[in-house]
Amino acid sequence: MASQAESALGAEESRALAPLDSIDAIRAAQTETDEASSYLERFGDLTLSNLLDVRAELDKAKVRLQLAGHEVWKVCVVLNELSRVRKAFVTIKDLYPSLFSISQDVKPFSSLAQEIERCVNQDGDILDDASINIAAIRREKIELQKTINKVLQDILGSETYGRAVQDRIVTMRNDRYVIPVKREFKDAIQSVVHDQSDSGMTLFVEPTRVIDLNNRLQILQSDEKKEISR
Repeated sequence: MASQAESALGAEESRALAPLDSIDAIRAAQTETDEASSYLERFGDLTLSNLLDVRAELDKAKVRLQLAGHEVWKVCVVLNELSRVRKAFVTIKDLYPSLFSISQDVKPFSSLAQEIERCVNQDGDILDDASINIAAIRREKIELQKTINKVLQDILGSETYGRAVQDRIVTMRNDRYVIPVKREFKDAIQSVVHDQSDSGMTLFVEPTRVIDLNNRLQILQSDEKKEISR
């Protein structure tokens, strides 16, 4: 039976089964089995493939350890699955009273699931609407990134620095926006060197004109991490 279970939890429960020694318990179990068999014949498979094992996540939450975004979403998947199964038996409770009774033991936690869906996506990323602060931080980040890119593009496209530039691209080094410059022209642009190419012929430099902007961006990134954690 365990080999036919749709979830790890179901397989575990199946392997743990032992013979019943109470006639009342036996009759109740047979009634549940009869109802389940009838349900499958009439309505098809209920499917429980999203009934994930979240015991590890719940254990972390119990001791107030922070769950990662993907762990929170995993819990949400289970909550929605439990809610779906619970609702499935409401309209047919007269046909399957034993299964209905079991299903109603499940707490839906629908408001918690909705709150998770408001804050986290299926990849575990925190959404902009999760809080006013994170939305504001991300808006400022986008505007700041646009400003930095414009300043660097102006440098890359200028006649003054045209000979010094290796490629007209803006890239990242050490979480800071930089541009590639030919080594022999490294003094042509006032800047801070962050990296070099494997050949050593190209330096990745941060022009002084964007240092303060990059500093502000790093502060925002730190603020964003704190807000995500909160």
